[in-house]
Amino acid sequence: MSPNYEKIDSEKLENLINENAVALDIRLDNQWKKTGVIKGSFQETAFDINGKFNVYLMDKVRALAGAESQGIKLIFISHDGKTAEILGNAFAEDLGFTNVYVLDGGIQSWIKSNKPLVSYN
Repeated sequence: MSPNYEKIDSEKLENLINENAVALDIRLDNQWKKTGVIKGSFQETAFDINGKFNVYLMDKVRALAGAESQGIKLIFISHDGKTAEILGNAFAEDLGFTNVYVLDGGIQSWIKSNKPLVSYN
């Protein structure tokens, strides 16, 4: 059975950000500082260092998306794509979001594609 989210590459991610999609970088603070972040993405940790889910993530998504939250284009970016797939599936399956994307390979694939990053402060 295929997931209800779409795996995308770095090119498609750039295009979606340019179309005002909400790109959430769900890595940890120390990871943002180490690699930098994708310009136009929002940083919001999904899980803490112990793997506990950040219950405020849903509020953050609603605040970024406004009234149209379930119809917005929502992209999850994680370190290697695995955590993003888990969240993408939850948002699509359990929360009814219809336009969910996951950066295939996470920030690692973005870096391998020689795409630019900006520093995270």
